[in-house]
Amino acid sequence: MKVLISADMEGTAGVVDPVQTAIPDRGAHYGIQHNAAEYDWARRLMIEEVNAAVTGAFEGGASEVWVCDAHGSMRNLLPEALHREAHYVSGSPKLHCMLEGIDRSVAAVLCTGYHGQAGTPASVLAHTYIGVVQDVRLGGTSLGETGINAALAGHYGVPIAMVTGDDTTVAQALALLGTDLVGVAVKRALGTYAAVHLHPEKARAAIRAGAAEAIRRAPRLAAYTPPPPVRFDVDLVSPHLTDLAALIPTVTRSGRRERFLQRAQLAGPARAAAVHPLEDGRGQDPRHDRHQHHHRDQARPDQTPREADIQDDRSIRLRAFKRAPTAIATRDSSPFHRAAAQQASPLPAHARTRTAATTRSVRPSPTRSSCVLRPE
Repeated sequence: MKVLISADMEGTAGVVDPVQTAIPDRGAHYGIQHNAAEYDWARRLMIEEVNAAVTGAFEGGASEVWVCDAHGSMRNLLPEALHREAHYVSGSPKLHCMLEGIDRSVAAVLCTGYHGQAGTPASVLAHTYIGVVQDVRLGGTSLGETGINAALAGHYGVPIAMVTGDDTTVAQALALLGTDLVGVAVKRALGTYAAVHLHPEKARAAIRAGAAEAIRRAPRLAAYTPPPPVRFDVDLVSPHLTDLAALIPTVTRSGRRERFLQRAQLAGPARAAAVHPLEDGRGQDPRHDRHQHHHRDQARPDQTPREADIQDDRSIRLRAFKRAPTAIATRDSSPFHRAAAQQASPLPAHARTRTAATTRSVRPSPTRSSCVLRPE
């Protein structure tokens, strides 16, 4: 029985910050420098969790185990520190990316160190691939990396048998792939950059036991295969990125989602602000604009921001957060939290907007574009 392990890093016990996950020679791209020491120990925690999964897979009945490095530039695992019986796949780009090595000879995929999808509230380092992706939908279902890789594995008839990471990641995997999936939560998320962790040794023991059980369950697990025809939607943070995506054959731009302005009266020093919800109701961004951008006060709800307004988006937003933090709506989509937020919010009812469950960022871009991949 051949088993493929897809090894990411953010879901590793003990890891909570980009300083720990950014590969040092590429950290500057994300504004991170001098993090070699933290990255080094984080990668070692990652390696030990991968080794625990390899050991458990063999104990569960696997005869061959491949490990695909699936984080960043995909060269995090130290070959000499890996289980000696594992086949190591590293480097990028690779045809199957995080699942290189997948084919119909694989009996099951184990995902270690995974994280929540982009926008997941209170989820450690939640994102989908890179920061420019806001959402991915396959056949209308919003997916993160777990779901996308499950669909890729499903193309070959291979099930995802185990997912490890924080509690939100495991919950998303179980909701999508079913309760027969083995989920190992090695930490409980307190926020994007905070968590309560199992001791690394206990986390490894849980992963080892989980991997063995997952291999034993593999024969009865179903692969994730969305019914055809499949529409693949990707929401990107900027229109120029969809310009690039639209150059790919079969990809088309599906529309442009713009924010609009509404007047709102805020309590405290900030006496006026503009609320910028996205067209589909995902998120809002309160801004104080009484001084340099007084003309926005006169904007109608159906008006879009002028290009000149967009240029200093960040400075306006920072002033708004400092002066009117209570205007930021909850990012939890449960009815209880929505009701509490609306009751506590100083914004009038017409200026409130519900924030979707997948909305994490309070820094929406001036425009939000989508591209669609349609089967030929």
